[in-house]
Amino acid sequence: MALRQQVLLITMDLDDINAYRQEKGRDPIQWTTGAPDPCSELLQQLDEATIGMLNHNGSPQLVKELFERVVQHPSGSWTTSLLNYRQRQLHYK
Repeated sequence: MALRQQVLLITMDLDDINAYRQEKGRDPIQWTTGAPDPCSELLQQLDEATIGMLNHNGSPQLVKELFERVVQHPSGSWTTSLLNYRQRQLHYK
């Protein structure tokens, strides 16, 4: 005799989840939208250049230039070591 298990999918909106959390004495979940990273466009360009370099014989010089632009961006908070870590995790794993 085969056992069958049924999975009941319940969709809850944030108000329902927070009501449940309040019943359990937990803090409500609040969705906050922070300011976007001021370097997000540069990071996108860096990612595309890195992918191009690794997979399509792209320019290592372009990757280096974009990397430096991200690190030196006046509104950015990226350090060389942090951006190196990001690059390794995203592209060299």
